[in-house]
Amino acid sequence: MHLRSFSAFLSGVLFTCTLALAGDAVDENGNLMAKPRIAATLIQTVMTPVPQPLLAPKPARAVPAAAAPVPSTPDETVKLNPPSETPLAPVPPAIDNILQADSQNRISAPVRDSKITAYAAAGTSVVLGLIIPSDGGLNYRLEYSEGYKPLGTSKTHGGGKYTETNTQQRLGVFVDWSPEHNNWLLTGGLTLNRQKFHFQAKSSSTMTINGKNVPNFTGQSFSIDYSLPKLTPYVGVRYAHPRPDPNGWEGFAEVGAVLAKLDAEARISDGISPNPIGDSDVKAEIHALRQSLYKWGVVPHAVVGLRYRY
Repeated sequence: MHLRSFSAFLSGVLFTCTLALAGDAVDENGNLMAKPRIAATLIQTVMTPVPQPLLAPKPARAVPAAAAPVPSTPDETVKLNPPSETPLAPVPPAIDNILQADSQNRISAPVRDSKITAYAAAGTSVVLGLIIPSDGGLNYRLEYSEGYKPLGTSKTHGGGKYTETNTQQRLGVFVDWSPEHNNWLLTGGLTLNRQKFHFQAKSSSTMTINGKNVPNFTGQSFSIDYSLPKLTPYVGVRYAHPRPDPNGWEGFAEVGAVLAKLDAEARISDGISPNPIGDSDVKAEIHALRQSLYKWGVVPHAVVGLRYRY
């Protein structure tokens, strides 16, 4: 439309110029007349169509392909696939083992494990055990302990000479808990005991009970039996040496005590004269022998050992 308007405008301009050039030709009434040659040129110019430039055709608009129909039912919900996420790189086991945040956002070394592990230790007794981890951050332990047998058969306790025999076996169930989430742990639990000490006075011509000589002891007998209750509580402190590698050998140490006192039972033959030995002397001898075994009135426990983590 714009090209046609421009063509009409141009034709008008040419027509006006032509009339101006033919100003000397007038008719009898005084009106301007175009000369025949100029008039022919004007008619030819007006009648000749102005060529229009060729325009490139507009590209056809792409029609999107119709999406495949999604079958649906009244009870069916169309679910969109979630956008794909790039998985994070795994944290190295060593860093994950050393640096972990607890519930108070503190960076600390963990004390919890993911597998059941075994350990062995020696000290006041020989110990074998298993550590069973839990999701709550506690470690449960099942432990067997065996005490040492006396190397010699002749012992001197409280001034008297005795032959000692003992049985020290214990099965314990413990729980380890770390308040600071580090390598220090508090331990508590119960022990099932089979622990007995038997002291038999040696037959000789003389015997000393509570520092007093017993005359004519030949052929007489005097014995004391000590034993722990069957079920006793246990408390202790345990330290595990930190390792950057979660697998392999790990050293540890533990100090604790069975909170129980040794029960005692004394047997004395009727042939021993009550003078100068009385009940107070027998009780004093029982106390002296007990103090020679466990001085603080509880059964101590101290071991150093190794644990294998795999």
